[in-house]
Amino acid sequence: MAMWIQAQQLQGEALHQMQALYGQHFPIEVRHYLAQWIENQPWDSVELDNPAEEAKAKRLLDNLVAELQRKAQLQSGEDGFLLKIKLGHYANQLKSTYDRCPLELVRCIKHILHSEQRLVQEATNASSGSEGQTMDSLSQRHQQINQAFEELRLATQETENELRKLQHSQEYFIIQYQENLRIQAQLSSLSSLPPAERTQRETTLQSKRTTVEAWLAREASTLQKYRLDLSAQHQKTLGLLRKQQTLILDEELIQWKRRQQLAGNGGPHEGGLDVLQSWCEKLADLIWQNRQQIRRCEHLTQQLPLPGPMEELLSKLNSDITDIISALVTSTFIIEKQPPQVLKTQTKFAATVRLLVGGKLNVHMNPPQVKAVIVSEQQAKALLKNESTHSESSGEILNNNCVMEYHQTTGTLSAHFRNMSLKRIKRSDRRGAESVTEEKFTVLFESQFSVAGNELVFHVKTLSLPVVVIVHGSQDNNATATVLWDNAFAEPGRVPFVVPDKVLWPQLCEALDMKYKAEMHSGRGLSEDNLVFLAQKAFTSSSSNPEDYHNMTMSWAQFNRESLPGRNFTFWQWFDGVVELMKKHLKPHWNDGAILGFVNKQQAQDMLMSKPNGTFLLRFSDSEIGGITIAWVAENPNKPGERLVWNLLPYTTKDFSIRSLADRISDLNHLLFLYPDRPKDEVFAKYYTPPLSKAVDGYVKPQIKQVVPEFTTPNPEPSGGTPTFMDQTASPSVTHPSNFGVYPSIFRYYQNVCTFSYSSVWWNWPRWEREIDWMALNGINLPLAFTGQEALWQEVYRALGLNQSDIEEFFSGPAFLAWNRMGNMFKFGGPLPQSWHVNQLYLQFKILERMRSFGMIPVLPAFSGNIPKGILRLYPEANVTRLGPWAKFNCSLSCSYILDPRDPLFLQIGSLYLSEVVKQFGTDHIYNTDTFNEMTPPSSDPAYLSAVSRSVFASMTAVDPQAVWLMQGWLFFNDAAFWKPAQIQALLHGVPLGRMIVLDLFAETEPIFSYTESFYGQPFIWCMLHNFGGNSGFFGTVESINSGPFKALHFPNTTLVGIGIAPEGIEQNAVMYELMSELAWRKEPVNLSKWVSLYATRRYGSTQENLTAAWRLLFASIYNCTVPHYRNHNHSPLVRRPSFHMNSELWYDPADLYKAWKLIIEAAPSLMSKETFRYDLVDVTRQALEVLTTSFYQDIADAFQNHKLQELLTAGGVLVYDLLPELNRLLSSDRHFLLGTWLEQARSFALNEEEAKLYDMNARNQLTLWGPSGEILDYANKQWGGLIEDYYAQRWGLFINMLVECLDSGQPFKQDVFHQAVFQVEKGFIYNGRKYPTKPHGDTYEIAYKIFLKYYPQALKRL
Repeated sequence: MAMWIQAQQLQGEALHQMQALYGQHFPIEVRHYLAQWIENQPWDSVELDNPAEEAKAKRLLDNLVAELQRKAQLQSGEDGFLLKIKLGHYANQLKSTYDRCPLELVRCIKHILHSEQRLVQEATNASSGSEGQTMDSLSQRHQQINQAFEELRLATQETENELRKLQHSQEYFIIQYQENLRIQAQLSSLSSLPPAERTQRETTLQSKRTTVEAWLAREASTLQKYRLDLSAQHQKTLGLLRKQQTLILDEELIQWKRRQQLAGNGGPHEGGLDVLQSWCEKLADLIWQNRQQIRRCEHLTQQLPLPGPMEELLSKLNSDITDIISALVTSTFIIEKQPPQVLKTQTKFAATVRLLVGGKLNVHMNPPQVKAVIVSEQQAKALLKNESTHSESSGEILNNNCVMEYHQTTGTLSAHFRNMSLKRIKRSDRRGAESVTEEKFTVLFESQFSVAGNELVFHVKTLSLPVVVIVHGSQDNNATATVLWDNAFAEPGRVPFVVPDKVLWPQLCEALDMKYKAEMHSGRGLSEDNLVFLAQKAFTSSSSNPEDYHNMTMSWAQFNRESLPGRNFTFWQWFDGVVELMKKHLKPHWNDGAILGFVNKQQAQDMLMSKPNGTFLLRFSDSEIGGITIAWVAENPNKPGERLVWNLLPYTTKDFSIRSLADRISDLNHLLFLYPDRPKDEVFAKYYTPPLSKAVDGYVKPQIKQVVPEFTTPNPEPSGGTPTFMDQTASPSVTHPSNFGVYPSIFRYYQNVCTFSYSSVWWNWPRWEREIDWMALNGINLPLAFTGQEALWQEVYRALGLNQSDIEEFFSGPAFLAWNRMGNMFKFGGPLPQSWHVNQLYLQFKILERMRSFGMIPVLPAFSGNIPKGILRLYPEANVTRLGPWAKFNCSLSCSYILDPRDPLFLQIGSLYLSEVVKQFGTDHIYNTDTFNEMTPPSSDPAYLSAVSRSVFASMTAVDPQAVWLMQGWLFFNDAAFWKPAQIQALLHGVPLGRMIVLDLFAETEPIFSYTESFYGQPFIWCMLHNFGGNSGFFGTVESINSGPFKALHFPNTTLVGIGIAPEGIEQNAVMYELMSELAWRKEPVNLSKWVSLYATRRYGSTQENLTAAWRLLFASIYNCTVPHYRNHNHSPLVRRPSFHMNSELWYDPADLYKAWKLIIEAAPSLMSKETFRYDLVDVTRQALEVLTTSFYQDIADAFQNHKLQELLTAGGVLVYDLLPELNRLLSSDRHFLLGTWLEQARSFALNEEEAKLYDMNARNQLTLWGPSGEILDYANKQWGGLIEDYYAQRWGLFINMLVECLDSGQPFKQDVFHQAVFQVEKGFIYNGRKYPTKPHGDTYEIAYKIFLKYYPQALKRL
């Protein structure tokens, strides 16, 4: 019998305990509807304390969500519809709750299943008399806590019952007391009666009075006893509450905090707080119930005062219960996510503070503000002694106030500090030899709030783990040592921040091993032999016996204050250097077991001398921090027959950034076997740089290889088979003359600086080769060639004196390089791995070679003035302006530093860079740079602007006297309020006429030449921009582009020299690019109707009338936007964050789209073998569903505004549970519409998992949030299989659910609350780690036809 079936048979308290296992964290409905599936999953196979198991837990979460969604889809009929909505909601809720912490889901379900098993077993044992099975210690501890809660619940219920009895008894007593008063009043009134009647009445009343007074006397004594007994019961309950609270706060919570501290050293994740929160909330609930009971007792005592000690007893009870709840509240104000323990000034950092009982006490009804300040160790000590610090701090933290937010789905109340930055630090006088990296601070978080209508006011504080403040990256090493020592050896309840000065060597070994395994992301930590090696180094000992070190101690001074004998570095500095080297470059080799590492020179000699010549091993250098050397055995070249062990000069991180270890080993032909006897190619071949094609066009490509002269042997075929990238870094020669003083008859320009991020960022060489071939076929002769420029900039920055940290802080991630190059932003999505530079340089050489082979003129990058912040340190007198924020980014990622072109340093940097460009890439004399792209210049003075352009151009001609500057004209449109005629002319005329070409970038909509007198004499290219962000969606301005270039050609005094295609993103709307490229060869506009008819024939190889009719319809409507100033930026509600303020207007009649859709569907059966047709079938169906989404959105909005729940459920249900899933299936059936392809291309550039995660984040973020917090949200939206399902549909599902909840509860919809909730969904998608299909699945025609049959009739009805 399934466990769930047995669990449902539980009765009484066992049933109550089973029900208590469920809640928002895991709804009981999910357990019920997926009972068999849940019980069949391998939950117990997941090791909860092993971070490496997170992937397994993530698969279980994804499978659970998928199973719930499948179950929801199976529901039908009127009754099934609401269940379908409910199950879909639970699927979204579980994904949102556990996507970032899937191990917590496994922990939760394991606890539920084990608890159910225990309850069922106990029930079975009770009926059979058999003994229960022994539980593990964790379950036993949890069981004890839960049993204690049950005792408290029963005790509280009992006192509640007794209190009610007391209240009833007291109410009856008061009634009788009132009766006694009434009798006394009647006796007093008898004097007015006749004597006989008075006597008779008096006797009766006196008798009645005596009886009542006797009863009152007895009952008063009974009431007092009730009160005393109840007081004693409350005292007993408070004792149990204290005991339970001590167990939870002083043991369980302290253990969680200790795990959190060890996690800072690489220990297992501390685990979630949900179980602790549930216990604390139960405590809060029970404490509050008892407090209310005591308050009611006080009220009863005041209502009926009786002689005795009750007032004092109740006062003490009230004081005790207040102390208990105060201790609970103050102790459960904790730091869920610690700030970084090595804290660099002027660097953004984050932290999260949580109040575990906030939701239960309704603190969120008036959300408190939390403030963060940094305090010294002495100030922290004073705080813990309750000594007033008068809010003193030891520095200034920016963005240090945050309002606590309540998350309804999880019941958590927390403050997320996302953008804190330590502006300055105030250091104290240091003790003795203590350095600044040994000085500890802490971040104090404090808040004040009240509960129960200001009845209780709490001022809560909590201190972070100790932090070490640094101002430069060079201090990181020593600061990390301080943190590691503190985390490893701090004792609970210590005085801040006392740690032992000496520790046993085995204790330190445990800490070092924990750190090493965490950095390697591997279960292979430090072996006993490794630890013996470290002990020998630490204690200058030669003993190889581990037992000799067990009782030895190591002091802090030995660890990281005193240098090792004969060295200028400490033990820790040496060890940390090894860790950094391995982490950055050699992690895979360590995990493969290829690196012994912890071997000294003598040991290496002893090991190798017994092996054949050519045997080698890898060991860490004794003399250099972060160095590794190759030791090998070979004959002495100078003494035949003599065998020696040789040691290569150690390699460091710098060496491996140039050429990898595997490639270096491949280069050295005398290295044959990795110790003890593994052929080197067997171990390292999978890491060799991939092979490249042979040289072409008669050029011999030079190679960069590592050689050891004494051991060089001829080897025409090196290990690994073919040359690597670094073998071929010589720049190509210019193979055609630059023969234009004026210009060729016409330029045919292609690309946009943004295209390199929105479309080609993840292209490999085959994809680039195909694109260049397309350019050649379409006559493109002036393409941008921007790939690989960061590799050259890195060398220039190094030559100027910048360190690697400066450079890494500057370059953005791959998906955002376009805006880094234009000076809009920096750092976000980075740092760029060195392997990225190598790969991109390789691509650039291939790109330039092929472009030039077709006679194209590649446009190369030049210097715009955008500089890293580090330049200010090296050149403090430089004239640098810091611009304002770009888009919605804050100044931690934007507000770029712009070097004034008039400063001599500008010419120095610009010339240095362009010299490197020409040296490496050759030149065809045309260079692009954009000085003020989407940024306002610091001055509008024409003299200044003219001087700027003159200086920029001078930096080009200083290197290349024939230089021509190609500039985007986008700035004149984007900031038209600044760029008036005088300013435009000044900027353009700073360059000699004819030596600048301006791209009229958005000429199909906003032609700049028409109001600038043809750019005041400078040559220009009429460009079609067409697409923003690479969005999916039909769009075109065919009439404008058909006539625009010819209007420019015949413009008075025109300086037109070409036409261009400049989309931000490509791979959509192919018809527009084909038309535009053809117009370059035309003398007059084409007949659009005839042209598109021929296009249909060419595209499909068919003359079917349906196809030409469909394309004529599309060309006359959706591809012919005539709305003034219209930008093709997809604003469809489908791809926008849902709200009631979305743009749903169309520039065309959807009836034309639906007619074309029908015609293409009818033509489909005979054309499905044509890839172009399959693509268009998907695309037109996608467009139709996009329009229908807008229609359903309008239905949803109307239903909500009119409070029509059923209509809202219907429209929302169709959209979320049918239309969007159908769209996802359709897109997933064609290879051109797959999210998985984009992500896989990104990950393919990575050399290791760390790089793969970085590239994956870049790829996902650009499509969605476009920034850390949605700064340019959905700008680069795409309609791809996988993205619809896991991003857009999830947002819509959440939106519908919130609307339904609002109508159910009668509450208004709050857009800001939705924004907060949906942001978690959006962010969750970026980090969900899910692998998406890279191959299509499903029959495109069947899917499209099914959609057509279902939705085409609806589409017509909605016109």
